[in-house]
Amino acid sequence: MAIDVYLDDTMTKWLHVQEYTAPKSIDEATSIERLREALAVIPESLSVSPSNIILKNRSVQKGTMQYEKNDSMGQYLKIQENSAHLLVNLTDYLDTGLFLDHRPIRKWVRENLSGKRFLNLFCYTATVTVNAALGGATESLSLDMSKTYLNWAKEN
Repeated sequence: MAIDVYLDDTMTKWLHVQEYTAPKSIDEATSIERLREALAVIPESLSVSPSNIILKNRSVQKGTMQYEKNDSMGQYLKIQENSAHLLVNLTDYLDTGLFLDHRPIRKWVRENLSGKRFLNLFCYTATVTVNAALGGATESLSLDMSKTYLNWAKEN
C-alpha cells in the first residue's frame, strides 16, 4: 500500500491510497482483511476525513490499459509544491497527474535551468515544465501525444 498526502489550496487534507495487488501466494481473504484493517485506522492515524480518502487498486497493466480512465468526475485539486501551483486529479485516472517520486527532478530543473531553453518530451501534465519556468528558463516546449494531458498541462 502506498499513501500519498495532498493539501489543497484550502488546506484540506486528501489521501490517495493505492493498494497493490497481493502476490498469488497470499489468499484473497487475507488480502481483503488487511485492506479493511488499514482503512479502519488510516482516517484517525492521519487525521483525515474518510470522505477525503481515494482508494485505488494497482495491478500490472499492459499497453493502453494503464492510461484508461477510472472515473469522469473531473474534479481537480489545486495543490502547491514549493513555489509551483499544480492541479491533481485523485479520481479519474490511476495516477494523479503528479508523480511524487519525480520531486527531486522537478527541484533540480527549477534550480538549474535559469537562462536556458527547456524541451519536455512526453510531458504528461507538464509539472516539470512549470518548474523550469519558475526556475527562470527562457523558453520551453512541452510535447505529449495525449490531448487530455496537454490540456491539463496548459492548466498547470
